[in-house]
Amino acid sequence: MTALRRYFLDTEFFQTDTMDSRLISLALIGEDDAGAGLYEISSAFNEQAAAQDAWIKTHVLDKLDPAKVRISPADIAARVVEYVQPAKQIEIWPSQGSYDNYQF
Repeated sequence: MTALRRYFLDTEFFQTDTMDSRLISLALIGEDDAGAGLYEISSAFNEQAAAQDAWIKTHVLDKLDPAKVRISPADIAARVVEYVQPAKQIEIWPSQGSYDNYQF
């Protein structure tokens, strides 16, 4: 078992207003994973509403794998735990700290 493991986190989300945002996707990769990682798409956001935001549509929605099954945030959380489980201690480094940590 690895004593300390570092992971890098990136989330995408759709913010409907200042108090409500919905996770679109989550990517998590360990520093030693050599390209393998965890990537999940949430089922808990309104894709039609999110597509009204031009930036979200172009830079996020148009790049999602249409064949990938969308899963609930609870299932995403369970997969994150399963993915990091072998490590005794972890550090998670977000891409955009305040946004990624908020979603995570």
